[in-house]
Amino acid sequence: SVVLEPVFLLVRVEAVAGDRGWSQPSGTNAGKTIVSQILSFNSARVSNQRFDSIHLDIEPHTLIGVAPENWDWGGASHANIWPAYLNFLKAVSNLVAVYNAANNPDIDWSDSIPYNWDTDAYTDSNITNVIRKVSRLFVQDYWDTYANIRQFASNEVNAANIWGKKIVVGIETMTNGAGTGLGIANTFFQEGATNAMNVLAQVE
Repeated sequence: SVVLEPVFLLVRVEAVAGDRGWSQPSGTNAGKTIVSQILSFNSARVSNQRFDSIHLDIEPHTLIGVAPENWDWGGASHANIWPAYLNFLKAVSNLVAVYNAANNPDIDWSDSIPYNWDTDAYTDSNITNVIRKVSRLFVQDYWDTYANIRQFASNEVNAANIWGKKIVVGIETMTNGAGTGLGIANTFFQEGATNAMNVLAQVE
C-alpha cells in the first residue's frame, strides 16, 4: 500500500484536497464526493494502510473580487459564499463523524485558512465558526520572522485552545515573486531550511 511504509516510520499521512468552488452552493456536492471517497478508501483497508487525516484547502476568499484574503471585495457577491462554505464544513464534519463511529482509529480533518480572517472587516468570516467544525485548524501564517508568526497566529491559537481543538501553524518555503502572491517577508525561501527550523523552534 502507498500508505504502509510512512506509517511504519511514524509519519502522519494526510489526504490533501480542496477547491474554492466547494464553497459555492453549486460545488459542495463535488467536495463531499471527494471526502466520501477518501473515507471509503480508509474503510476498505487495515489501520496501517489508512490516511491519518484529511487536509482540506478550500480558500473561499479567493472567489471574491481581485483581493485574495479580503472578504470586503465584491459587494453583495460574497453573501452566499460564507454560509455555503460553513455548510460544507458542517457536511464534512458529519461525514467524518459517521466514519469514526464505525472505524478505529479515528480520522481527523482540517481546513487551511489565511492568518487574517480574524482581522478583516467582513464580520461573517469569524474564525470561531470554522474552529467549531473542524478537528484541527491549519493557519497559513506566511511570515519569515518569529515575531510576525507569533503575532499573526495568536488569535487562532487562543481560539483553538478555547474550543479544545488542535492547530497547525504553517509557513511558506516556496519562492516569492511575480505570480506567487508572496512578498520577500512571506516565505523562508531566501533564508533557507536551517533558519526556518530555528524560527519554528522559537514559535513552538
